[in-house]
Amino acid sequence: IDVSSNDWKKAEIQVWGYIYDDLNSVNLIPTQRGSDCTPEQIQAEVKRALKENKDTQAIVIFDEIDPVLNVDNAHNFKLVRALRGPVNDPDIQGRFKIIIAGLESVKRFENSPNYPLPQLGGSIQISIMPTHDAIFMIKEPFQALGYTFESAQVVNRILAITNRHPGL
Repeated sequence: IDVSSNDWKKAEIQVWGYIYDDLNSVNLIPTQRGSDCTPEQIQAEVKRALKENKDTQAIVIFDEIDPVLNVDNAHNFKLVRALRGPVNDPDIQGRFKIIIAGLESVKRFENSPNYPLPQLGGSIQISIMPTHDAIFMIKEPFQALGYTFESAQVVNRILAITNRHPGL
């Protein structure tokens, strides 16, 4: 999401647009989004699709969202508050989840007035794992299935690619 110009409205349209487009790509929303759609129209269509498709669960992951949060902070977190809508909607509740990850610490906004992120759930700081723990996390599941790695170089390659981050 490009918010280098600090254009909050652009960020709002992009965030909701990505959610809309993903739901459209799996046919939960039948029509493609028009370029003249307002954020409110997009939000309403996303909510409608989730309400009508009771078996649908959606997890929206925002990685390296710091620039969006910086812009949204200047607008009293209106975007994050809008994302709470489907999360807390009683007809959707539990089937729409938001994960927010930042390159910098997302927790730095905790001291901002009216900080809304705790209402989306708790925060967990995830960082690089100690080497021993990362090796264990790679090898143990395979060993439980009866597999072993031919050499330590394979495990080291995985560590290098993931930079010892647990989710990668």
